[in-house]
Amino acid sequence: MTGLLLPAACKKNPYSTHKLSNTLVVLTELTAGDSVKIPIGKSTLIENNNTVSFGTVNNAIVHLQDTLGHSWLIPLNTAPEFSGGATSVYSNSQILQPNTTYTIEVSDPELGTAKASTHIPPAFVITEVDTLREIYNDQEMLTFHFTINDVPDTDNYYIIEALKQVTKIYRHFIYRNVTYNYDTPDGQALYNRIKNEQPPVPLLTDTIPTNNFIRLNLLTFDPNADNTLLNSTTGLFRRVFLQSSVFNNPLYSTSVSVITKNFISDSPQMKGKVLFMVKSVSRELYDYLFLYEKYKIDFGTFPSSQLSLPPGNITNGLGIFGGSFRYVLTYYFDTF
Repeated sequence: MTGLLLPAACKKNPYSTHKLSNTLVVLTELTAGDSVKIPIGKSTLIENNNTVSFGTVNNAIVHLQDTLGHSWLIPLNTAPEFSGGATSVYSNSQILQPNTTYTIEVSDPELGTAKASTHIPPAFVITEVDTLREIYNDQEMLTFHFTINDVPDTDNYYIIEALKQVTKIYRHFIYRNVTYNYDTPDGQALYNRIKNEQPPVPLLTDTIPTNNFIRLNLLTFDPNADNTLLNSTTGLFRRVFLQSSVFNNPLYSTSVSVITKNFISDSPQMKGKVLFMVKSVSRELYDYLFLYEKYKIDFGTFPSSQLSLPPGNITNGLGIFGGSFRYVLTYYFDTF
């Protein structure tokens, strides 16, 4: 579920100690239970080396390997849903496993070879989930109370997020064992002709998740959250950060509030489901996203003042190659 947005160009950070050059950009979160999706782009210096332009990489050779010796060649995905993006997406159907280390190698004939490794944390669960509607600073909030069942004897890093995943409405019907899309001129015309036949032909409605996500602002009063180290004039964050080193025992109870103003939409293009996620992530991904939160920017963007921040773990490249195991609660507030 990695959201990736890259601007057309951005200026060099004059305070950075990182020397910029034409290089591969890898921005990937490997999530246990998901298939493999590797967004890859490139940065190119232009205008006397003072501006960086980003583009797609469509001829890279991408290899993924786990610690058991399994290796996969990850091909370029040319599906329409991935076309027109700021990065190219390389993917296959291999399901990623928890508590597993993965290594990636991306080779490009012009930009060389970039490498990185990450460990997907082991599985965990959350329990004792309760929700409560509250008002904070004249804004309606939905507060989640829950308990993290931490994996003992290891340092774990947790990120809490809330997203609204936009869904498309797919209306269809089955006539003489053939499925027709009602939301096409031909489908609607056929349905109007046969809808009164006996037995009646029902009109069916499905919701199809898209790759369009709306990030929902979070509020936390947990004094152990690393968010206390961040400057925030509103007290609202894109993510909440917790390290298990502050837990007194493997069971840790906390709460997070989510602004509800985007839960419900009258626009068909903005209807969707709300995903509340607690994720155990690799240390390098935790540090990377924490700095993105510090500078109030989204994962996958390079604003003009922070091009080479935060530092990632890509050898001979920019970006991050991180791992996560997530626990997701799904809520429907829109009427479809």
